[in-house]
Amino acid sequence: MISVPAGFPVEIVIFEVAGHCFGVRSTDVREIVRAATLSAAPQTHPAIQGILNLRGQVVAVYDLRNLLQIPETPLAHTDHLIVTHAGDHLLALRADRALELVRLPPDRIESAAGVVQNWNAVSGVAKIGDRLVLLVEPDQLWAHSGSMASAPVPPATGLEQASCE
Repeated sequence: MISVPAGFPVEIVIFEVAGHCFGVRSTDVREIVRAATLSAAPQTHPAIQGILNLRGQVVAVYDLRNLLQIPETPLAHTDHLIVTHAGDHLLALRADRALELVRLPPDRIESAAGVVQNWNAVSGVAKIGDRLVLLVEPDQLWAHSGSMASAPVPPATGLEQASCE
């Protein structure tokens, strides 16, 4: 779960993947870039769609569709890559579109336990108006992809609550 000092707002970058709303803490985001041609990344976790040379740094690009067992689509020039810090690494989250940066009080974020099962890379659920936004933890995503390189990913459940519409 996202931890912040009591009373301090949390800034979250909201993005959409296949009609579902996700978010990541702004402090984890390095930058947001338009999609670019990816190089193949053989013998990596199936969620890694490819790798990107971002100003001399190699960045793994994750497609959340794979982890969530949503049908994959080809990378489009209108897609965004949300480049995040995961420990000492950079990784990019492929998004259909980056939507907004929101500031929320901590009491608008709840634990994801009991909402999204089988996927510990979702740490919380933010309540933003009528929307519920699943909060992705890049560190957990990186750890998950390293330890599960060839294992099948169990389907995540509870996604229907995180619609961006």
